[in-house]
Amino acid sequence: MDSRKSVDPELIRKCQRGSPEAFDELYDSFGDAVWRICSRMAGNTADAEDLAQDVWITVWRQIGSFRCESAFYTWLYRVASNVCLQWLRRAGGKADLPIEESSCEASPGPEQQVIRQESLDRTESALMSLPEPLRLPLVLRVEEEMSYAEIAQVLDCTTSAVKMRICRARTALANALKEEEP
Repeated sequence: MDSRKSVDPELIRKCQRGSPEAFDELYDSFGDAVWRICSRMAGNTADAEDLAQDVWITVWRQIGSFRCESAFYTWLYRVASNVCLQWLRRAGGKADLPIEESSCEASPGPEQQVIRQESLDRTESALMSLPEPLRLPLVLRVEEEMSYAEIAQVLDCTTSAVKMRICRARTALANALKEEEP
């Protein structure tokens, strides 16, 4: 299921009444999206798994506060963002590197694999070097393909603030990648 599709309000009400089956259905629909945010913010699988679990525990505990006035996924992304940002603040803004590459594409030759992995590592390193106020909007825009307005809802800021943060993030990312060029 596309994480942007609307969620049946009855499913939310069932979750709010404590239905584990309804909660499982939400998890099945949005688990991958939560994982992507957590992995990009944490930078390693172990911390990302812990963060994703914390997000779902928080969702279970706070689902009663969701009033169905906005899209469920924006509320969920806000919960995920807050959990990740709190973790980053406790960790001093440092995330580990690298995230394991998990795509299963056609196997390129050994040289292409090395070049591709080096490029991925440089990009990942540059992304993880971004400060959290720039990294999160960029991840939501690029990885989750959210609109500026949706990101503004998640981050509780203006659309122009989101645009500015993403522009700064892209500039910082490009500069970091230029500095790392061999």
